Amino acid sequence: MNSKSCIICGSKSIEFFSELRDYRLNDKKNKFQYYRCKKCGLIFQYPQFSFEEMNVYYDQNTPLNNFPTKGIKKFLLEYGFTKRAKVILNLQKNGYLLDIGCGSGDFMIFMSNHSKFNISCTEINHASVYKLKHSYGINAKQGILEEIRFPNDQFNIITMWDVIEHIQNPNEILSEIRRILKPNGYLIIRI
Repeated sequence: MNSKSCIICGSKSIEFFSELRDYRLNDKKNKFQYYRCKKCGLIFQYPQFSFEEMNVYYDQNTPLNNFPTKGIKKFLLEYGFTKRAKVILNLQKNGYLLDIGCGSGDFMIFMSNHSKFNISCTEINHASVYKLKHSYGINAKQGILEEIRFPNDQFNIITMWDVIEHIQNPNEILSEIRRILKPNGYLIIRI
C-alpha cells in the first residue's frame, strides 16, 4: 500500500485509530499504528508489513513454547482457549477446522486435545510449523493461504484470530477462504 487508503473499499477517508504493541511477541519496543476507514469502518494496520518483513518479524519474535504449565498464566490462557473453542463447538462438533495464522500453535494443540475436529493450520513462522508437524502431528502448512492451495470445499470452519488486520489485501484471502470453505461452512474472525 503506497498511500493511506482503506485496504477493503479503497477510500482515502481514514483516521488514526490507535497505536499498540503486540503483547504476544517478545518485542516491547515496536508499536503498530492502526487506522479506521470512515466509509466502511474497517480498522487496519498502517504501514503494513510486506510478506517478507512479516516472515522475518514473526520468525524472530513468535514464542514457540509459551504455554505455561502452572499458575495464573496457565489458567488465563486455558480460559481464553476454552472461550474460543466454545465459539467453534457451538457451531459444529466435528469436521475439518483450519486456523489461518496460528502463531505458536498452542490453540491448535488445545483443539486437538479437546475436540473431534480434523485440524489444519497455516503460519509463516517456520519453527512453529515444524513444531506442530513433528511434535504434535498437526497438519501445519508454512506460508500464506493463497499459495498453499487447499482443495475446494475442504473446511467446515475456518478461523482467523488477530490475523486479518495484518493482511495486505483482505479481499484476496477472503476469496480464497470462500473457495476452500464448504457450503454452509463458518468463517470466524477476531480482530
